Amino acid sequence: MATPPDSDRRTSIAEWAMLNTFELLDDRDQEAERLPLFTIQAVIDRDVHNVCLGLWEGTDVACFDLRRGSGNQRTNSTGAAIAFPYGLPTVLILHGNVPEDHRMLLSMSVVDDHALADRYEVRSQNAGSTRALLDGPLVDWLLEWRALPPPVSFELSQDWLLAFAPQLPVDLFPQLLDGLLGFRDHIPTDVLTMFGR
Repeated sequence: MATPPDSDRRTSIAEWAMLNTFELLDDRDQEAERLPLFTIQAVIDRDVHNVCLGLWEGTDVACFDLRRGSGNQRTNSTGAAIAFPYGLPTVLILHGNVPEDHRMLLSMSVVDDHALADRYEVRSQNAGSTRALLDGPLVDWLLEWRALPPPVSFELSQDWLLAFAPQLPVDLFPQLLDGLLGFRDHIPTDVLTMFGR
């Protein structure tokens, strides 16, 4: 399916935002581009746009489009993020759709010894916290979630939780947001106690 022109996409997102009582920010608002998430900050040539803010299942969320790179190396993604200020070490749980050149940008070590090793690439700042994170209900949920569209990757950082996928049509925004909150809801509480602030 061809990606619609940016103006058509923004119109579609504006309609979705209005139907779901979200606020679509002016694209001159660059606050989302400064979010301290590795997925956003890892490349200099980036643009966060079509940012919508609102409540989803009672949680303040932001969803947005993200361009990374330029020319033939450019990728377009859709992301959704929530504040998650528990101070956990950064971990990336990458679906197979993440471009190889972007994987090479990742300076974090690959963690291989976990139950998701054959389904997701996992990179982390702290292998111990990552193994604890991937030992329990989150693993089962991720394995079930992986079978559903869209193909979502996750980043858990000190202050934020991000779900992202290749640029999504607007009708898949709810699935992305449900995935974001599902990931949050399956993080073991003992991980927050042992490795959080």
